[in-house]
Amino acid sequence: MTEEEKAEQERQKGWVKARLGCTMRTVFNRLAMVVRHDVMAYNAEIQTNQFKVDDLYDGTMGLMITSVRNAEDWIQIKAHECEIRVDRKHDLLFTITPQWVEDELECKLWINGNDKPMTYPRISQMALGDLMFPKGKYPTARKGG
Repeated sequence: MTEEEKAEQERQKGWVKARLGCTMRTVFNRLAMVVRHDVMAYNAEIQTNQFKVDDLYDGTMGLMITSVRNAEDWIQIKAHECEIRVDRKHDLLFTITPQWVEDELECKLWINGNDKPMTYPRISQMALGDLMFPKGKYPTARKGG
């Protein structure tokens, strides 16, 4: 058996675990872990607690990321039945929809309006980027290509 065949066999064995991980709760929890890490890394880098992350206590899966200096500027990430909604203040930034892709045995994260799936770190950057790095203070972000 070739290395490639062995790798495919391992991937086939792991599909059950991967499929179980494609639930709204699991996807939200993984995203929340990345967002918390990014906020902690930012605060550590600038050596002050500029931003804080709080759980929403309204019986839903959600996070509120706020600026300590300006509580009026915030990001909310909240899981709904079929999607995760990301808002800045009261404006929708984007939604995330997990989808199981049978041919690839993978859970993919789709952002409304994008034609390719996104990773957790990329989604965190999309959610937090303008809050942490305001226009005028930092160079404008540009998509690679």
